[in-house]
Amino acid sequence: MSAEEYEVTHPGFASSLPSQPPAKDDLALMCDSTPPLQPESFYIDGEERVTVDFRIDDHDLPAQETIYHYARFNFPDDRTYHIVGVEPLVENEEFVHHFVIKGCSEGTEVPGEPIPDVDSMILQCQEYLYIWAPGTGNFSSPKNAGIPVGKGTRRLGGELEIHYDNPLEKKGQRDNSGVRIHLTPDLRKDEVGILWSGTILSVGLLPPKTDTIYSSTICQISINETAAPGGVQVFGYMPHMHLTGRRMWTDRLVVKPQSGPSNGSFVTDFSELEK
Repeated sequence: MSAEEYEVTHPGFASSLPSQPPAKDDLALMCDSTPPLQPESFYIDGEERVTVDFRIDDHDLPAQETIYHYARFNFPDDRTYHIVGVEPLVENEEFVHHFVIKGCSEGTEVPGEPIPDVDSMILQCQEYLYIWAPGTGNFSSPKNAGIPVGKGTRRLGGELEIHYDNPLEKKGQRDNSGVRIHLTPDLRKDEVGILWSGTILSVGLLPPKTDTIYSSTICQISINETAAPGGVQVFGYMPHMHLTGRRMWTDRLVVKPQSGPSNGSFVTDFSELEK
């Protein structure tokens, strides 16, 4: 089935290649395929290696367009660990739209079982630790850093969210997808976190017979100098679009220091910005 036959809410396709052969002029825009990072590359030589799987127990997918399933899990709690890599375990590429893992301040007595009322636990699981969508591959932290979990941290467990997309409302589908988390108790010098920025853009109804439509926004990001006195080092970036999206990019704009008060304005003159 071609992409044009799907409903507009379809999330897209896991393949990084177009469904149709590209035009000659577009060949230069295609990147060479890059093999995914292998688990061996997550670790430094000599580090102790521990893996845990977060999978929602084998379950039925309803015959409906959009489905969200949630389950809680526990991190090892005998000591503090660093997450240094994550592998997506996708059982049904046709239906899996994305994964999200949030850190939870408390563990669970029923790991892997679907949560019927996720809103009742929202205060326990608020911090984003990992996000995956088709095309992003495996996650690997820098060799000097990891995500702290387990004993002595505020992340004793995790909540796995899986978003399924079933635009054709197929029946009789089952799934056991999830993630494999790679840990080490050999703590690294620095910590990793996710910075969620920007806004969800909406241009309303897309006008017909229009080749190109652009939508953009600017958001301010402030770094807490007490928590991160040396600033932060960005090593990864994940945009997310649906079927009608074609290209997305982000420009980093640095505001030059001002000699006087800004009166609450973030940008008053674009000549004061530098990329």
